[in-house]
Amino acid sequence: MFDTFGEFDTVEELNQAAAGLLEEGDTENIILLAKENGIEEEYAKAYIAGDIPFLTDTMSAAIGKLTIEKENIKSQMPVRPITDYLCTLCTEDSFATIVRSKDKKLKDCIDTVEKKCREECQRTKEQYIADATVFKWAKAYYTEVAK
Repeated sequence: MFDTFGEFDTVEELNQAAAGLLEEGDTENIILLAKENGIEEEYAKAYIAGDIPFLTDTMSAAIGKLTIEKENIKSQMPVRPITDYLCTLCTEDSFATIVRSKDKKLKDCIDTVEKKCREECQRTKEQYIADATVFKWAKAYYTEVAK
């Protein structure tokens, strides 16, 4: 995960890296950069061809990060529905910017949700947590300021 180019904190950093590669004529690495960041190859090819002015936008960069991080989680928790929900929130630039941040990791989000689920199940003696509650906790991981 982010092995070749490292993790970018912002969409601007990601697009600057792509611009530098394009300036050098290194189209192969633009495609690798896109793949490593969960951005579809078609976007990379369109960027290389000059059909689009930058490799990615805020929403696509955030969704790409979530997609890549999801592939590396080995959890019993239903990661896919949570990730799908978070991806829908990435239509808001402010949320997408937070997701793209190096400070936020999907694995940490899932770990936080799992912990809250265990605590809530122990507290209520129930074995079920409503999806809306789980999604609220996942969103809160990204939006609440660390204490």
